[in-house]
Amino acid sequence: MSISPSKTLSPAELAKLEHAFASDPSSAAYKPLAEAYLSMGRFMEAMVVCKKGVKAHPNAADPRLLLARVYAEQGKDKKALEEALGALQVQPEDKAALRMAGALQMKTGEAEPGKANLLKAYSADPGDPDTVTLLQQHKIELPRPAAPAPVAAPAPAAPAPSATQQSASALSSVAATAATEAPTARPAAPQQPARPAARAEAPAAKPAAPQTRRPQVVVEEVDEDDDDEPAARRRSSSGGSGSKFVTLGLLVAIPLFAIGYGWYSTNARQKSRELKKSLDAASELLKHDSFDSYKKAVEAADLALEVDSDSSVAHGYLAYAWAIRWGEHGGGDDARRQAEEHLAAGKKRGELSSHLIASEALIQTYSGKGKDALGQLEEKVKSLDAEGRSSSLLYLTLGLIQMNAGDLDRGRDSLDRAQTLSPDDPRTYASLGAVYRRLGQDAAAWRNYDSALRYEKDHPESLLGRSLLMLEQDSPNFELAHTMLKKLLESDPPPSPRQLAAAHLARSLLVSRVSAAMADMKPDLQQKLAEVTAVPVEKEKARAEMLKSEDTGFSLDKQNPELHLIKGRRLLAEGNYDAAAEEIRKAIRMDGSRAQFYVELAKSLMGKQGGEKEAADALQTALKTMGDSPKLVVMLGNAYRRQGKLDDALAQYQRAVKDPKAKNPEARLAMGAIYRERSDWAKAQEQLEKASQEFLGQSDRAAMALTELGRVFQGKGDAAKADETYQRALNADEAYSPAYYFYATLLAKDSKQTSKAKMLAQEYLKRDPSGEHASAARSLSGG
Repeated sequence: MSISPSKTLSPAELAKLEHAFASDPSSAAYKPLAEAYLSMGRFMEAMVVCKKGVKAHPNAADPRLLLARVYAEQGKDKKALEEALGALQVQPEDKAALRMAGALQMKTGEAEPGKANLLKAYSADPGDPDTVTLLQQHKIELPRPAAPAPVAAPAPAAPAPSATQQSASALSSVAATAATEAPTARPAAPQQPARPAARAEAPAAKPAAPQTRRPQVVVEEVDEDDDDEPAARRRSSSGGSGSKFVTLGLLVAIPLFAIGYGWYSTNARQKSRELKKSLDAASELLKHDSFDSYKKAVEAADLALEVDSDSSVAHGYLAYAWAIRWGEHGGGDDARRQAEEHLAAGKKRGELSSHLIASEALIQTYSGKGKDALGQLEEKVKSLDAEGRSSSLLYLTLGLIQMNAGDLDRGRDSLDRAQTLSPDDPRTYASLGAVYRRLGQDAAAWRNYDSALRYEKDHPESLLGRSLLMLEQDSPNFELAHTMLKKLLESDPPPSPRQLAAAHLARSLLVSRVSAAMADMKPDLQQKLAEVTAVPVEKEKARAEMLKSEDTGFSLDKQNPELHLIKGRRLLAEGNYDAAAEEIRKAIRMDGSRAQFYVELAKSLMGKQGGEKEAADALQTALKTMGDSPKLVVMLGNAYRRQGKLDDALAQYQRAVKDPKAKNPEARLAMGAIYRERSDWAKAQEQLEKASQEFLGQSDRAAMALTELGRVFQGKGDAAKADETYQRALNADEAYSPAYYFYATLLAKDSKQTSKAKMLAQEYLKRDPSGEHASAARSLSGG
């Protein structure tokens, strides 16, 4: 996907393009300027211009495709694919977007969706040479028109059978039909010893073609008496009446058998159809991942059990649906009982389905036995992978349990694998949104929530997740958060009581944030914000509505610890650290198995002066209860670092990366910073290089690690390497402002680079005018 410009632009020509773009950034001038920057290898400038093009033309595929090319040129295939897929969202039939997305998917190992997109691009324009080349390159067979059906030649007429042959053929046909449709063939009667025939045998028939073994009708002959004369007289006087009775019996019995078996076979086929119909309906409903769809899935699977009470598939669907209704939707003890009963019934009936395995892991997790569930599920997933039977459902469940235990990096990896195996599952995308949100990667979280909503309109968990994510931002889009929460609260069919309760708590958080924002606004802006968020301007009224929303939420679901967490975040945003910590402690008392609760508690405690020690004590208690959760170990290291206990902090960070297979870039970043502060350049460089590599797909964190690494090279006197590393940091994320400042400090020492140093310092101030280094940056900028 490299770009070959038709000619090299002169400085004057480039300046003309830059002027055209600066004069009207909302025009199409972004395109030639971005292409020019890209052809010159000036990726950062190309990226900035493309992003402005995307903003100015949100419904066009071109700017996103151009941005995808910028990323692809730098080898950032994953980010390039995200932009190409974004182009498809706005123009699903665009052949260039289909072609680029398909090519990138094939390159990144997503063969099936890649093949599908390339074939769609070919369908859109079969004569496009680029698409045809890609299809050939990846050995994808072009679709061919269906061949006309051949006309059957008339079969030659067979000679008419005799009456005897017709009778034998009819009898054979009836027997064959009965045997073929029978569900289980009965064993043939034991063969009788041969006897001398009293009469001449009929000529042997030609051997029949091999076929399914059929039950045989055996007519035993009566042993003849030793007295030949009376027997002869009996045969003579009977006139063949015995054979007539046998023939008559067969003529009556065989039609009755055929009629009875025909009824049985028809009934069995109908039941089979009914079972399949119910199971298919249940399977499809489970994919929608909503309170209403799980209820309907239970109804469909119950119908399947009415047809076949031993169906392990139906029991698996029911165990899974009831487990989610209990653990995630607040279904109570009855939902738990149903889940456990169907799990037990399904396990009795042979090999476990993926839904049975997943439901068992979820039931254990929701019962507080997440550690046991995690170990067992990991072994099962490995076993199935080794057999070539990887399951998206099991990877999804594994990712959720790992996330719950605080192992966010492994949880993300498992969920990524689930998404690759099942690229249209809204539950997987919503779970990826949740894990990225906890990792602090807000842009990735938003994209995944957005994907879930693309595959499942108004997906409740994604609407809720996006609303909370937006309200966690420094400058939220209050109108958008209000719109999403309003949609969730007023949706029909409604979400689960637990989701409704969380939405009311989120509404309370929205009111609090909006009211705080209004305090610094002019009256006309206050009124506008009030209109788009339905939040009163008057503080007393706003507070009353906030408390009312909280009360409504807690009345809907008194057993949900997440509600206390959301309330704690509201109190934390208001600067009420002690009250926030108390709310989060309530959540922990309700469910002490969730690592995220302890992380939030530590954040609230470290937010107040001198709270680091209390945070460390809380984290140590959590680790004793839950075992080594990587997230908790890193948080404990941070708490020690805040107290100035750097050796204790290093010990915790090293504990977090003791598994050589584990990725924990946050721990490595923190270690690298401590080693840099101690001028231990070799150790600092080792940890920061690993961190920058492990922050794959996390541009802001990668930029942070690379900036720290640039400071290491700068500290040890390697100016050339420091210069290169600061540039890498800015290419990773041009929005990471500290990189501009530290890059400026490096160049300021070179008299030939003073103008560039000033420019970088000014850029820092533009991006972060009140930042940590603002005063020093003003000195560097000459201001």
